Amino acid sequence: MSYAIDITVMTPLVIDLRGKTVVICGGGEVGARKARFFIAGESHVIVASRHISHHFNGMAVERRVGDLSAMAKDELQALLCGSFLVVAVTSDQALNDRIGATCREMGILCNNADGAIGDVIIPATTGGKAYCVAVTTFGKSPAFARYLRTYLEREGKDFDRMISLQERARLSLKDKEFPVERRGSVLWEIINDPEVWDCLKMDEASAWTLVHQRYLHG
Repeated sequence: MSYAIDITVMTPLVIDLRGKTVVICGGGEVGARKARFFIAGESHVIVASRHISHHFNGMAVERRVGDLSAMAKDELQALLCGSFLVVAVTSDQALNDRIGATCREMGILCNNADGAIGDVIIPATTGGKAYCVAVTTFGKSPAFARYLRTYLEREGKDFDRMISLQERARLSLKDKEFPVERRGSVLWEIINDPEVWDCLKMDEASAWTLVHQRYLHG
């Protein structure tokens, strides 16, 4: 029976993968890029491939050298056993699909970089100290996902300052015992105030003075 993912019901989540095992099936440049993504989140990354390229040099990954296409079913299951997520990124689409099918049988999440779509999509990400944004077009236009990521990076230089400002304003509104329903509307007004954004371009202190005078005096 064929297995199809309905992208309309996929649920975006932000997950803590610290200490969880991620298996990268494929030792090329794309596999290394995926590995870097998970290493940054402090996952235990295993890379399995017949050849592990120089792109993995210096990476804190566990290496399993072997021919994935020649593995019997039980050997492949043994490799994947205990993993939280598997990324199938070999140059062989049929092998990627076989890895994905094995993951489904074992109840393991899988991202298939080339082949039948898996049940996990690895998005383009960007963010600052206080926020993170993930973007995907479900494989329809990776270029647009990159475009949107770079757009947010270009336009979001003051987002961290606004988040910090919002936190200060939220706590001040609470201390001043503003009605709960009023707090949300005030915070929304602050976000949509162009003069506040202009002040943030200079520094947060100037923006806070404006916010305090304009919105927190009551």
